[in-house]
Formats: sequence, C-alpha cells, structure tokens
Amino acid sequence: MKKFFTNKKFNIILGGAVALIAIATFILIVLLNINTTNNKAQGKETETEKQTVTGETIISQDETEEATTEATVNPNGLPYLVKVNRALNCVTVYAKDSNLEYTVPVKALTCSTGREGHETPLGTFHTSGKSVWCYMVDGTYSQYAYRINGGIMFHAVPCIGKNKDGMETAEFNKLGTHASLGCVRLSVADAKWVYENCPSGTTVIIYDDTSSPGPLGKPGTITIPDGHPLGGWDPTDPDSSNPWHTYTVAINSDDVITLPVGSSQADFLSYINATDSLGNNLNSKITIDGTYDLNTPGTYSINVVLNWLPTASKTISIVVSAPAETTTQAPSEVPNT
Repeated sequence: MKKFFTNKKFNIILGGAVALIAIATFILIVLLNINTTNNKAQGKETETEKQTVTGETIISQDETEEATTEATVNPNGLPYLVKVNRALNCVTVYAKDSNLEYTVPVKALTCSTGREGHETPLGTFHTSGKSVWCYMVDGTYSQYAYRINGGIMFHAVPCIGKNKDGMETAEFNKLGTHASLGCVRLSVADAKWVYENCPSGTTVIIYDDTSSPGPLGKPGTITIPDGHPLGGWDPTDPDSSNPWHTYTVAINSDDVITLPVGSSQADFLSYINATDSLGNNLNSKITIDGTYDLNTPGTYSINVVLNWLPTASKTISIVVSAPAETTTQAPSEVPNT
C-alpha cells in the first residue's frame, strides 16, 4: 500500500511537470508569433530601405506604399479605369457612366511603352506603390513613379540624377514611340495627373490595337530642339521654378519692309531679328514661307517662321520699289545780247 501511494505521487508530479512544459511551450509560441508580427510591421521601412531590383526599376527608400483597398476587388469604388494601347502608345482614362461602368473617356495621354525586346506586358493589373522620385536600374531617376505590376510603372521621362533640370531630352522627344524598358513613360504633367488622381488599386488594362489609339485619339507631342537652353526641363512640368513658364521668343521687324529692286535676300533678312527672353539670337532658326521676287517691283506677302520652342511666326509685306525716274531739264534760253 505504501508503495502504491508513492507511485501515485510520482505520477501526479510527472503529469504536472508535463502540463507546465506544455503551457510554457504554448506561451513561447504565442510570444514568437507576436514578435514576428511586430517585426513585419516594423520591417516595412526596412524593406523599402533595401534597394530591391524589380524589372526596370530599383524601388528606392522614397517609395510610399499605399494599402490596396477593397476597391481592388470592387473596382467600381474608384473614379477611373486606365487603358494603355501598347501598339500605338496612347493611354485613355475612363470614368463611370450611370450604370457604374467605365465607358466614358475623359482624358488621353501620349506615352512610350517598351521597345523591342523590352515589351510592356499585356494584361489587367492594379496600381499599388508610388514614389515622387524613383531610382532606375540604369542609374537615372524618374518622377511620379506609380507601380502597375512588379517593375512595370507609369513614370515621367528619366532624369540624370534627382534633378528636374536633368531630363534626358532625347528620350523626351521619343514620347509617342516605343522607347522604354517596359514601363509606361509619360510627360511630367501626365505622370503627375495619374499619380494624383488614380487611387491605389486602379485597374490598368494594357492591350494592343493598331487600328485606333483610343476614342479620344492620340495627343500631339512636344519636340525640344537640339541645343535648346532649357532642354533639361520638361516643358509640361507645373513646378513653379520651371523656366519654361517665363521663356518667350519674338520676331522683331516692321510689318512692311521696303527694298529697292535688285536687293538680295541678305538685305531683306537684315531687317528681321529673332531672339528669346534669355537674349539668344535665333536668326539661324528662321525660315520664309511664301514667294517673292526682289528683282521685280511689287508687293509680296510672306510668313516668317521661327522653328524653335516655342514656335513663332509673323506675316510681313515686302514692297519692292522700282528706281525713281529721273528727268533732264532743258537749258533755259538766254537772250542774245
């Protein structure tokens, strides 16, 4: 009997120890889970600080991730749907009709999708993370980067460094053609509009249609001439410090220029002076639209065109005058004396 009670006590003690170990293990697991959750919550910044290579872009520490809302599942909760015609490099933004379907085209944007070998992927996607400046894998920076899928983004034309005046002008002049590494490039004004007006979760449909750019057509593009003093800035950038906002050109001349018959074109052009607001002489950028003959008397109307950015033109009348007729006066008669 004594032995029986001893074994019973032992069993009770052993069972209690096992229970305590089980409870301690459970508590440890709970604490580890809580710690892991906290690390994930705190790790958002840590993750963005690591420059992660994804497709065309390296997402920098500037990136602000937006939470994907339930509107991703229910897209009718968002104001717009965006369609990208990859074939003709045109973006069309659609708003909702009375049936809450995205059938009303409200805005068209000219873009550059991926060039050969770097084609922009087709499909239906939803926007997510965005960054005012985004570091790209080729060492450039782009403004208003907004993720479409993975490393594919909407963004403005790349800049050399994080400088608004460092835009790659040659790439800007390619807008409307296939030029990117897969992203959808836009002018600064258009990229900013998408960035600010299309919430996270906005549906983006990328498709091909060679017959029509979209219901609103494809807007024209701006070409910055080689050697332009403001070539590093995007002319559409609404930034108040953008020098394009105050840059002007002018064709200075009289409305009527009178020349003697037999004058040369150089004589005519000497009456015209084209300049910009920075004091640069732009006479070499002038062309003449119209016909005139400096060897035949008459009045000719021509158009002087300044091929620059911005462009300018002025209508001028050229009056080619004949030489004045001279008369010989007869000698007056002197009476004989």
